[in-house]
Amino acid sequence: PSAPLTALLNRRVRGFDDHQLSRRRSLGNRLVEQTRDQATLGGHKTADHTFWVFPVASREPVRLITRLRKSGFDATQGHSMEIVAMPDERSDTATGIRTTLPQIVYLPLYPDMSETAIDRMARIVCDVESTGH
Repeated sequence: PSAPLTALLNRRVRGFDDHQLSRRRSLGNRLVEQTRDQATLGGHKTADHTFWVFPVASREPVRLITRLRKSGFDATQGHSMEIVAMPDERSDTATGIRTTLPQIVYLPLYPDMSETAIDRMARIVCDVESTGH
């Protein structure tokens, strides 16, 4: 690897903070517990989840993002995400993902967020997903 990449890796390894990871995991589990009955959560059944991203499949992603942003949460959609088309000679195995990807909303989840903020965000998600209009 190049010298800049080696320096970056060195900095990341030396600066790794177990507390930050533990905190993010705790907040992510809290958000899962509060939203799983109302929202379709993506990838949250992983045995050792660290919640570096928190995707939710929403029936109304634009409405959910708008409500979250009005409440101060930087939710977004991953418009840069793309599923590459399969060559003609191979069958498409990503049809479910293709239909779900436009519904995915990425919720902010940072170790310095408070439990109160997580609870507020969970209420918004549950409200939007339970009303469906």
